[in-house]
Amino acid sequence: MTHSFKITLGLACITIACSTSPDMTTYLSHINLANNRELPFFIEQKGESLCIVNGDEQLPLTWSHVSDDNMQVYELKAFQGQFHLLFSDDHAQFSGFWLRPDRDESYPITGSLTEHKKRRFSPTGMANESDSTLWPLAERYATTMATSTEAPKQAIAEFQSHGNGVVTGSIMTETGDYRFLAGNRHGNHLMLSTFDGIHAYIFDMVITDKGIQGLHQSGAVYAETFEGHADADASLSDPTQLSSYHEGDAPLQFTLPDHATGESFTYDGHANRVTLIQILGSWCPNCMDESEALKEIYQEYHERGLDVIALAFERSEDPLIARPALIKMVHDIGMPYPVLYAGKADKGAVEQLLPGLSNFMSYPTAILLDRQGLVREVHTGFNGPGTSLYQAWLAEQKSHIEELLNE
Repeated sequence: MTHSFKITLGLACITIACSTSPDMTTYLSHINLANNRELPFFIEQKGESLCIVNGDEQLPLTWSHVSDDNMQVYELKAFQGQFHLLFSDDHAQFSGFWLRPDRDESYPITGSLTEHKKRRFSPTGMANESDSTLWPLAERYATTMATSTEAPKQAIAEFQSHGNGVVTGSIMTETGDYRFLAGNRHGNHLMLSTFDGIHAYIFDMVITDKGIQGLHQSGAVYAETFEGHADADASLSDPTQLSSYHEGDAPLQFTLPDHATGESFTYDGHANRVTLIQILGSWCPNCMDESEALKEIYQEYHERGLDVIALAFERSEDPLIARPALIKMVHDIGMPYPVLYAGKADKGAVEQLLPGLSNFMSYPTAILLDRQGLVREVHTGFNGPGTSLYQAWLAEQKSHIEELLNE
């Protein structure tokens, strides 16, 4: 089922900040994805404000308008997805749908007030293993995703137990993380989920004496198996060694249109400034996390000689479709640096624009150049604030930029 939609930017929209408060109420919400697959998550409300909650993450919703069928329409931060919600008279429950205009899809959504603000997954919906031996849940697992496929990928699963069966965490891969996961343990059964407007993930696993094994469900239909063993020293490949750039006879340079105005912007490496080229897409949640971090870095170092330029590869090659998504992303995140429309995110598109780049693997990818326009580092992927790698990355990135600025 699909619905017609209209997204309004900058017109009487009310952006709501999220904060914890004694008078905050919580809805346990469910998105009905497909084949009886339901993804649970929390929506918190204070007054007229709503936000999505995934563990420590709070994502504010922006009220947009009342639809023709009398539903309250909320926009999701950075992404073009929307919630269309119809509340009961006493506001004890709501129904509606989650709209994904990037795929022209919609999914039913329901919610009801709950006093169990940590019970994302009810024990009645989980296997009863309370009488079996309880195996410890380690904080870190060396993990293999997509174990049943021809292309398994290495990962690290991190978990934090908070008592009363509440568990949060994330899973990191060489190309990015699964962001803020939250859920519950019952016996040796652990279920975690996250929803952020694009990601709709469920991790259903069993804890054994040998580690963890389970099923990762993504979106409406995709599913893959995974397994892991406890390993406090588990690590991933160095993200600066996965992709590379070889100038050869063609140093990094490009001319592309601004995401909003269409005016041409040229980078040729002759400005005597340290430059970070961010390769991203408005459809990519890890890119949103990286953009938040680069905003901070840009504001700290721009006056000292740092430029950040984002190259956006979108789902559509039609600028009339791509630009509204980019305008919303830039506005909602508050990206203070140039964002350029680089075309459709097809295979080989990045390498065609930047011929010296080899083994491009992931959105996002960041290319750091010195004042002479020479590439000094290519960083593949991004593991963000939901992971233990984030703070170390932030400190290392700032240190590297400091060194280049002082050369």
